[in-house]
Amino acid sequence: LGQLINSIKSYKRSIEIDPYYAEAHNNLGNVLKDNDQFDSAIKSFEKALKIKPDYFEVYYSLGVLYHDNGQLDLSIKNLQSAVAIQPNLSQAFNLLGLAFKDLGEFDKSIESHLKALELNPNFSESYNNLGNTYKKIGQLENSIYAYKKAIEINPDFPALHNNLGNAYRD
Repeated sequence: LGQLINSIKSYKRSIEIDPYYAEAHNNLGNVLKDNDQFDSAIKSFEKALKIKPDYFEVYYSLGVLYHDNGQLDLSIKNLQSAVAIQPNLSQAFNLLGLAFKDLGEFDKSIESHLKALELNPNFSESYNNLGNTYKKIGQLENSIYAYKKAIEINPDFPALHNNLGNAYRD
């Protein structure tokens, strides 16, 4: 907790020195987000975007924050802004896939995960999430394939083996 307080103090001091230092606003927002201070985090992110409107990392961070809080439409909007600026952001496509799945937009979920995997073929988490989406819509062969690919990349992650077992069971 002491380091957290020091981190926040340092970012705030940086902003006092230079109120137009977008990176400090973003970093402060991330620390606040990670400590469940969502309203304050959003304010910091918004300040960063006013200073630097093409700051894709801020859009991504907002996408994560809104996703974690179940505000899927806002999550998608911000993640789409992030990938419009930085089209190689595989993590954003993965999170878009999760948000679309949660909204029941399974085709968009699959498309987003496939894009994440096109950008990063070793992204085991996205293979796992793709497998979960396929499983949700009853495409068990595709889900088994996706889980197996995830396991090839990350063979010691137990949840992947568990998900594969569930797909075989179904």
